[in-house]
Amino acid sequence: MLLQFIAPKFFFRLIGNEFCENSSKLVSAAYAKSSWNSFESAWKALSNFQISKQVVVEFPTNQMVVNSFINWLFFERNLSSETVQAYISSIKTILNLKNKELGSWDSFVTKTIVKGSKSLQITSRVPRHTRKVMTLQLLKILGHEISISDWKADSKRVFWTAACVMFFGSLRGGEVLSKFENSYNYWECLTWDKVKFLSDSILIMISLPKSRNKEGDYVDLFEFSDKSCCPVRYLKSLKKHSRFSKNPSNPVFMFENGKLLSMKVFTENLRKLFIGRFGALANNYSCHSFRPAIPSCVAKLPDSGTKDEIKWWGRWDSDCYLKYTRLKLEQRRHIFEKVCSSLIPRPTRPPGGGRPGHP
Repeated sequence: MLLQFIAPKFFFRLIGNEFCENSSKLVSAAYAKSSWNSFESAWKALSNFQISKQVVVEFPTNQMVVNSFINWLFFERNLSSETVQAYISSIKTILNLKNKELGSWDSFVTKTIVKGSKSLQITSRVPRHTRKVMTLQLLKILGHEISISDWKADSKRVFWTAACVMFFGSLRGGEVLSKFENSYNYWECLTWDKVKFLSDSILIMISLPKSRNKEGDYVDLFEFSDKSCCPVRYLKSLKKHSRFSKNPSNPVFMFENGKLLSMKVFTENLRKLFIGRFGALANNYSCHSFRPAIPSCVAKLPDSGTKDEIKWWGRWDSDCYLKYTRLKLEQRRHIFEKVCSSLIPRPTRPPGGGRPGHP
């Protein structure tokens, strides 16, 4: 079955007229929407540079103009070297799609300048705040803050279930949450018909994974021993209480007023709930903080899981490892048992037997 892919307006405005209708569909589907957004950001930056410096960028582009653009991004816009490099890469992709010469955009001089910006950033800039990773302890703190908030019961249930599902499923926010509060794309968020309830687990289908796998990806959620944050328990409860669950095509994370839990709303409220505990550090958490949570925990305890299992659980592509979706249910369950042992380490018995701290 072919999935309907809605190409971004940027594609048709800048590149789409280079191809016939069918070719345009194929080219636009070759990149994730997040990639097209990155391409658009880079092109907008190039446009703003021309306005700021009152220059006209032609193709092929003069090396001095490319140098000036990079200097403007790094020194005047104060962008990181990683962002500068991403912009250059995006512009090169656009030029390739438009069948234009890369010229100075791919020259040795350009690569050297970008490389120098990395070194200069390391030696002269104060490190920026980095995104923090969720832990089980933080998840429980989040649950407590939600429980004592003045939110309605429905809002608490939807938000908390989303947090538990993303944490234990190592899911990206964009794989289960909608982009907007008032509308959604069926293929880009989790709907009830993509949730299969089994005897003691739940199977979730991700229609448009980042890997662009045409068959989608599958994520298993298992019952967690600590019922206070068990994803199976709360997803079952949400289905029972939500009036929208009767329609299979409705989003799972939908409030009683009809609005959707979007990535933006989730991140904003996550930070509001954490601000009282962690102050400004709360701004380092977002819905993406849940994605690496379990793999990070397992990686800290080498005996809890192998590198293969970490990759499988997080659904990261690799030429050396089998994809997670090829694992059988029992293999996934075995990995989850190791995950549980890393989240809640069992106390070891002291020499001579008996409980820890007892003879």
